[in-house]
Amino acid sequence: MISTARRLTATAATASLLALPAVALSASPAAAVQNQKSCAGANVKLEAERDDGRHEVQVDIDNGQRGERWRVKLFQNGDRFVNVVRTVGGDDRDIDLDRDRRNTAGADTYKLRAKNLRTGGACTLRVTLR
Repeated sequence: MISTARRLTATAATASLLALPAVALSASPAAAVQNQKSCAGANVKLEAERDDGRHEVQVDIDNGQRGERWRVKLFQNGDRFVNVVRTVGGDDRDIDLDRDRRNTAGADTYKLRAKNLRTGGACTLRVTLR
């Protein structure tokens, strides 16, 4: 005869196994995409993520040389929405830029063009939110 404790343990284990597929099926697709690479002596990263029906677009230029100036251009579906020059500073030797964008119909492709104005080195990164 099976004891009550064993029966409860078996029932709980079975219930948890049956719940796993439902959890896996309800998981939403990734809400953030990113691309990064070394560029002109720094690490450059472009990230876009969904946030309350809008998109948050982030640019990080890390480990640059203090005082270096970078031109940063951002595009959404080919339309430029940022064209600024930023200077590397602070103890962490970085540039951080955040922008909120509206979510357009269909996929949104973001492109970053970052250029080190001291060295002339440049790179382009792309990400797409579907």
